[in-house]
Amino acid sequence: MEEKIEINSAGYKLNAILNIPEKANKTEKIPLVIICHGFRAQIMRPSYVNIAAGIAEKGIASLRFDFFGHGASQGKFEDLTPEIALQNLKDVFEFLMSNDKFDFVDKSRIAVFGSSFGGMISLLFASSFYDKLKFIILKAPVSNFKDFWNSKFDVQKWKNDGFIMHSSFNKPTLRLNYSFYETGASFDVYKMAEKIKCGVYVIHGTGDKIVPIEQSEELIEHLHSEKELNIVKGADHLFSDPEHKKYLLSWLLDKVAEKI
Repeated sequence: MEEKIEINSAGYKLNAILNIPEKANKTEKIPLVIICHGFRAQIMRPSYVNIAAGIAEKGIASLRFDFFGHGASQGKFEDLTPEIALQNLKDVFEFLMSNDKFDFVDKSRIAVFGSSFGGMISLLFASSFYDKLKFIILKAPVSNFKDFWNSKFDVQKWKNDGFIMHSSFNKPTLRLNYSFYETGASFDVYKMAEKIKCGVYVIHGTGDKIVPIEQSEELIEHLHSEKELNIVKGADHLFSDPEHKKYLLSWLLDKVAEKI
């Protein structure tokens, strides 16, 4: 069963979808996974729909939401910053923990899945909220924000102009303000990851030309909790190959079911 939800975050409404397993036992509380999409993605992308459906088949609920300026959520994309995205996740989590709608959820069995930019936000969130999470699962997370953006844009020009025009995977070109880079560069993700005490399970492809796999290899070295890096030979950033996509979904669902 799917239910559309609106969640307030910093004065804006976020679009979210709650998935509850059809076979959910109404007398027994069930775990839940929060799903954080990637940069310029949105929760109705087939990959996220399939993840939510697969998790439901395992008897686990999920809550996926569009970040500020993405999908059906409010806000101008150009004004997005990692700080705003992190606040979005915090507000979604607080809504989950405090709203009567989620009385069916076992609040001691909550996990987070984050993809790419959503993976970075998940790491930042877990560095403070690890004691409230069972684990986080990350697909090709951005772990070194500065290196990621410095390799793609002239950051000094970005600063001087105040914005860049960003295009990605055949999507329309959109303005992105320098505040996005400025606030993101203030986060040392590797250092913050050292604080995490819940499990962290990462999957990353060797063929990723967007976020180099070296970022995840470095991330694993900074983690001191239970951890795993699953390296998928040849997989690109989106796991575009049908076999890679199938493997990603299978691994993700099995890991959630095992660790939740």
